[in-house]
Amino acid sequence: MTTAQGLYGDYLIDPHGRTLYLFDADPPNQSTCLTSCATEHPPLVAVGAPAAGDGTNSNLLDVISRPDGTNQVSYGGHPLYYFLGDTEPDDTKGQGVESKWWMVTPQARAMSTTGASSAPASG
Repeated sequence: MTTAQGLYGDYLIDPHGRTLYLFDADPPNQSTCLTSCATEHPPLVAVGAPAAGDGTNSNLLDVISRPDGTNQVSYGGHPLYYFLGDTEPDDTKGQGVESKWWMVTPQARAMSTTGASSAPASG
């Protein structure tokens, strides 16, 4: 995991350049995006230990267990997800979806739509 810079500022991406999101409804270290939600917002599934890249903090990286038994990468207590509508690297179409899905800053905060980091997400 590393960071990219775009219209909204610095945000987290996976090694392939895909934008990562948090879900405001998730409690800390718990994924509540299941079934149809997880189809539209697939979780970042952990394969081994996640690695911090440029601009990210390894102390904020963790792995949590999902109710379906898979392991999901979290950052600062926020389970990380993709957005199905992001079809190309650097797409950020999931930003602000349903006013609950937000790109993640390197400080583990929800990225506001104006580009300024908001307070830590409720999760």
